[in-house]
Amino acid sequence: MTNKGNIIAVFNRLILSTSIFMIGAYFAVLQFGYFFMLEVFLTSRSISYFIALFFWLLGFLIGLNLKKSTNYIFLLCGSIISYYLFYLINIMFPFKSGALVFLGLLILFSGICPGYFFIQFQSIYKNVKHLFFIENNGFILGIIISLFGAINMGEWFIKYAPGTMGLIALLLSLYTVIFSQHAKNNITNN
Repeated sequence: MTNKGNIIAVFNRLILSTSIFMIGAYFAVLQFGYFFMLEVFLTSRSISYFIALFFWLLGFLIGLNLKKSTNYIFLLCGSIISYYLFYLINIMFPFKSGALVFLGLLILFSGICPGYFFIQFQSIYKNVKHLFFIENNGFILGIIISLFGAINMGEWFIKYAPGTMGLIALLLSLYTVIFSQHAKNNITNN
């Protein structure tokens, strides 16, 4: 491999690792955004976290079982759209427990994306151990961002952070998916 090829391989590895890390952070901000909205608009009981987690994990399991031909970018965009539909419904109908089933389905749809993420990126990043390590570290950062953001920014955080993080994850994912064939050839020989 030439010197230029090494530079391109290192650059692609950096972009891929950054993408995986930021996607993990986005998933945490999204999941905690759902939890905070349930706390604010539906119930202030601890059960709201378990409701969000239940539907999230159910979606995650569905995502793990999707065919490899599923469009990951579509799922990522769908998770962002689902979050803002969830927000809109909660703003329009606060404290309506009857909306919980539909709200749960929106969480479920968002949870499909993280499940499928591992299917999609496993084919790009062959070393699964590193894939989990990078994504989980991003998720931990996302939890910290969510907690500090909710405490210090309140509703502003709930409104804008998941969309901003989702857009960053989307742009990095687009680069990664579009150039994945090149990335496979250059960076997955771990």
